[in-house]
Amino acid sequence: MSEFESKGQRFVALCMLGMLLFNYPILALFNVSGTLFGVPVLYAYIFIAWAALIALMAFIAESGVGGRARRLYAARNRHHPHGVCLSGGAVRDRVLRR
Repeated sequence: MSEFESKGQRFVALCMLGMLLFNYPILALFNVSGTLFGVPVLYAYIFIAWAALIALMAFIAESGVGGRARRLYAARNRHHPHGVCLSGGAVRDRVLRR
């Protein structure tokens, strides 16, 4: 299994977790009349769960070989301010099209 397929499966699992966290049975557990630092418990739960899903998504996206390869490529080409080497024609054309 390639890294791309593995990341894809992790993103699908994260989506399923998000659907579970924001569905009726779990939301009903936090629908109480209390507050957490002055914020209703349900709103605090929604915000914390949303932030955790975003953090997990960022972690999955940046982990693995792809993230390390991108950082290694940027380190090798750190002499250029944008982290790319403009000596190759294809790379130069791609950068200039942005």
